[in-house]
Amino acid sequence: MQFSTGALRIVGAMAAIGTLLAIPASRSMPDRYVSMAAKVAVSTAPDPLTPRQLQDRIAVMRSDLLGRGTLSEMIQTLDLYNSQRQRIPMEEIARQMRKDIDLWGLFYPDHKRMALWVKFTYPDRYKAQAVVSRLLTLMDEPGRPEKLEMMRPANLPESPIPQQRWPILVGGLVAGLGVGVILALFSQPERASRKTVELDLYRDTDAAGGHRRN
Repeated sequence: MQFSTGALRIVGAMAAIGTLLAIPASRSMPDRYVSMAAKVAVSTAPDPLTPRQLQDRIAVMRSDLLGRGTLSEMIQTLDLYNSQRQRIPMEEIARQMRKDIDLWGLFYPDHKRMALWVKFTYPDRYKAQAVVSRLLTLMDEPGRPEKLEMMRPANLPESPIPQQRWPILVGGLVAGLGVGVILALFSQPERASRKTVELDLYRDTDAAGGHRRN
């Protein structure tokens, strides 16, 4: 199906409007800051740990630090996700916080040490630093089989991370194109019926003229 010039103009105009409307939405995205820190965990075992044992140690620490109880306490103590807490259950907020935290380990060649890195992303840079500092403190709780040494304290982020704003702009463009195509399709039958009426009038006029000539 071919669109008329007018219909194509409608599609183009709606695509432009959709993109323009998406610009304020993309700019309204809150800035997000990343704070990072690291500690070196030194195994107290006499023999070097196997890679599997090192992975298990990280898994246990991750479970302890990112458990629902620990995160819920931190959310309330540090007043995190304030607006979401008014409308979302704490379990969902804790799940969101777990996604904003990254915890990983880098093993040293001697297999007795590993660098434990913690990263937290949040719209408030001071609270991002506070959460990472709190997680470092929790690492030092008694009963762990490793001796922990500070490698890098939690930093205070100076600038926000770059935001991925292009998906919102693309979404606005696609939505505008969709609306434009629908409007263009509705405009086509009217144009076609007008042409049909004009053709019928021309035939009737031509036929009447032929009768008069006869």
